Amino acid sequence: EKELYDKFMCYCKHGKGDLSSSITVAEDTMSQTSSNIKASEGKLAQSKENLKTAQADRSAAKDAMAEATALREKEAAAFAAYKADADTNIAAITKAVASLEKGMAGG
Repeated sequence: EKELYDKFMCYCKHGKGDLSSSITVAEDTMSQTSSNIKASEGKLAQSKENLKTAQADRSAAKDAMAEATALREKEAAAFAAYKADADTNIAAITKAVASLEKGMAGG
């Protein structure tokens, strides 16, 4: 019985220290984990804000590209009409010059 009592007393003397150190470690870990959670929440909020900004920028870029494409198509159509008119005028001038040359040659 004395041996059992000594074992129990040894546990009481040394176990309290072990338990106290375990509690201290757990409290430190808990505060560090709490800090990590707060930091992660901040990063999450910033990431969500960055995502919203990126989506808005992407939408604006798509709108700008659509507008630029429409403008280029309009300019291409205007150029095609101008080119067709210029080609017609060049052909008419070429025929006129040929007729004038023929008339000046006496033929």
